[in-house]
Amino acid sequence: MLQKIRDNTQSVTSYIILGLMVIAMAAFGIGPLIDSIGGQPAAVVVNGEEISENQVLRDVERRRLQLYQSGQSDIDSIALREEVIDRLILSTLLRQATEDLDLAVSRAQVDRMIIENPAFAGIDGYDPNVFQQRVVQAGYSTTEFIELLANDYLVQQYLSGGAQSTFVSEQEIAAFFAIAEQKRKFEYGILAAGDGAELEVSQEALQAAYDAQRDRFTTTSSMTAKYVQVTRDDLLDDVSVSEDQLRAEFELLQSAEAEQSSKLVAHILIADQGDGSQAERVAEVQAKLDEGQSFDLIAEEFSDDFLSAELGGELGETDGTVFDPAIEDAVAELAVGEVSGPVETDFGIHFVKVLDSSAGESLVFEDLRDELEERVIALEIERLYAIKIAELRDAAFQYGDIESLAESLGLQVMSSSEFTLAEGEGLLEDAGIRATAFSSEVLEDRLLSDVVETEDGVAVVIAVDQFSPSRLLALEEVESQLIAEERAKLASQLALERGEAMVELARSGSNLSSLLEEIDAEWLVTDLVGRGDIGVPALVLDAAFKAPVARDGTRTFSATTLPSGDVLVLGMIDVQDGSYEADDESAQMFVQQFYGSMYANSEFQAFVEELKRNAEIEIR
Repeated sequence: MLQKIRDNTQSVTSYIILGLMVIAMAAFGIGPLIDSIGGQPAAVVVNGEEISENQVLRDVERRRLQLYQSGQSDIDSIALREEVIDRLILSTLLRQATEDLDLAVSRAQVDRMIIENPAFAGIDGYDPNVFQQRVVQAGYSTTEFIELLANDYLVQQYLSGGAQSTFVSEQEIAAFFAIAEQKRKFEYGILAAGDGAELEVSQEALQAAYDAQRDRFTTTSSMTAKYVQVTRDDLLDDVSVSEDQLRAEFELLQSAEAEQSSKLVAHILIADQGDGSQAERVAEVQAKLDEGQSFDLIAEEFSDDFLSAELGGELGETDGTVFDPAIEDAVAELAVGEVSGPVETDFGIHFVKVLDSSAGESLVFEDLRDELEERVIALEIERLYAIKIAELRDAAFQYGDIESLAESLGLQVMSSSEFTLAEGEGLLEDAGIRATAFSSEVLEDRLLSDVVETEDGVAVVIAVDQFSPSRLLALEEVESQLIAEERAKLASQLALERGEAMVELARSGSNLSSLLEEIDAEWLVTDLVGRGDIGVPALVLDAAFKAPVARDGTRTFSATTLPSGDVLVLGMIDVQDGSYEADDESAQMFVQQFYGSMYANSEFQAFVEELKRNAEIEIR
């Protein structure tokens, strides 16, 4: 139970805030929610079209959430913003381009893509509740997501047009298979370079190698730090729970559960098409409803909301806060099975039906005692934690050294191991704390930091202990390492020279296998092998298929340095081009798709570069 309490105390505040945000996003969309906070200064202007600072911030947080969900925590905020701005510029340019090319997608096509997407499916196919949940989880409003999907479809439409228009000749298909399915037979041996321990490296060569790699031998600035911390676990012993508190929390739960009733809603939307037919269509729908005709069938025939019309008008569940206020007012007055009269919103005229309803669960105090105790403890710890953070922040501002701050609050001063801006251990694994430690206020002015909270809910004030600036290591400090490296390079170069000498002798008629045997190098001969053959070492196979061949049947020889420094000496014995049956339709289709995709991608990249080159882009 203690661990559950700790888990709850770390997350109760975030659950409350997240709950409010999800409700707001579901009802209004995240865009209007953020935009309502203030004005709309432009962060970027693309061909006269402004991208607001709020939109940039919104997409930065959305991308940050995606990275966190993928397991990345050390996120560079500056690089993240630059990435997001680049994406926004590209998406804006592409949308502008598709508009100039008169590419279009109907709302019905977008609705069809949504309905057919398995990500939005429930037990019996498309489920509007699943759709809404997935969209909100991704950080979008429904309107934003549909717009994004439409824009993406237009870009794909452009790309697929390029791929489908690609023509591949019979000669190109034959050339493709000749290379892709080619087989080679060869003999080879490997000359071991060794570590060159017996070789001498001159002082001049050592100095030259050092001068060429100064960046490599420049250390990263680092520091050790002192810090104090406050955690929620530290507060557990300060919390006690009374029976009155449990009863009060139970009453809150009862009240909240009573408000958790929901209704499953369907509607028929008659939009204003601008042709004066709306009133006539509203009257026709009303007449059919009065006659008792099926609401589902009327919705399928008449509703202008194509997405819900496919489901007999079903919109999903609401607790009274999800839909337009006018629709929610109508729903509140309806019992299960009842249909409203015409309801007017900005989207048009609606007929609303309640399909089903559910009431909140009946709660029993004793059954929930343990849960109530955990909730009360968690809430009390959150209250105390907030007080402690406020005290910590005030003390960090008031005191000039970490020891005085710790003494005033009864905290322990802790010391870190050495860390850099890029990495650290323990508490300093947190990128935010490292960035704070390296900030100008803490590092240069030697002030105490403001309170920094980690993802794990630890509040920290940090101060510099010892700082080691970056510096160029002296030659003497890296001399032994450099000597070993230069010896290895010399050894590899000598091995290459021996290999090239063997190649010249082989070209003159000497037997390559005999040359290799003379120096006790292992000599091997392969069968005809393809590019993916697993019977030959990958590095040898790669070198063999990069080696030159003579089309007149003349044997070719080569010497190649491997990543290890050893040298591969290779003699080509036979080369057989791949082939395919001219009537093999699947082969032709494969090559057509391969070249189509390759050409379309190349064309798309050129298209994007041209858009950027001709665009007027201002980043503010």
